[in-house]
Amino acid sequence: MRLQDLWKAEQFDEALALVDKLLLTCPDCPYLLVTRGMLIQLLDHEHGPPLGEAEENLIRALTLAPGNLDALEELAHYYDAVAPNPAKAKFYAEEYLKRAEPAIEKIKTILSEAP
Repeated sequence: MRLQDLWKAEQFDEALALVDKLLLTCPDCPYLLVTRGMLIQLLDHEHGPPLGEAEENLIRALTLAPGNLDALEELAHYYDAVAPNPAKAKFYAEEYLKRAEPAIEKIKTILSEAP
């Protein structure tokens, strides 16, 4: 079963197992690290990895790919809702907005020039 299918079916344990298997062959893949961080947050924490691993994966993804919007967004969420730290949540949210601004401006240009 594909990762997206497992996610949609809310089979987060199985999805995490698949991501962990993929990370064995590609341990420095920011996409997989962000996905792993997100999945950890969705698991039942009596049987899943500790929440701190989500933070570690997200920070590692951001270290490997500075400015990664997915990692920035998830870190803002993590520090806002999972492990509350308003200063860190604000920092990552502001970084997200700063990094997203050029893409938003490009999209606005495309929309303004569209017939």
